[in-house]
Amino acid sequence: MDNDLDLQEQQTEEFAQWAVIQLMGHVTYSGYVESVTLFGKPMAKLTIPEITGERSIPSFTKFISPNSLYDVTPVAEDFAIKMAARLRKAPVENYAHNEVIKEMAKDYVKNMKATEVAQILLNKKDDSAAIAENASADEDDLGF
Repeated sequence: MDNDLDLQEQQTEEFAQWAVIQLMGHVTYSGYVESVTLFGKPMAKLTIPEITGERSIPSFTKFISPNSLYDVTPVAEDFAIKMAARLRKAPVENYAHNEVIKEMAKDYVKNMKATEVAQILLNKKDDSAAIAENASADEDDLGF
């Protein structure tokens, strides 16, 4: 009977710390995990830190049902951040989502005004000219 009480106490404890979590289906995330209530149900709120670098990924939050949690490993903040960078999880990862994004982009471009398209092309041309200027200046510095 005491074991049942201990288990109930553990279930009602608040959890808020950096962790590496594994979900059913061999999915691993790393970030700041908090226990929250959403729609009257207990959930894990996972905030993935921003990943910077060549292919940056913005910080994002996922709400995860405890039923899908396989493993939660509390870790130090710096470890969690480095692990998140290594895992490189995106806010939405799924082929169907990519297709929806492509459709939305096509619709956006289709509905653009000619002046908006012209401005984008002008900006791109200006960027190309600036890149060419910089490359030429770099060549001059090197004596070419």
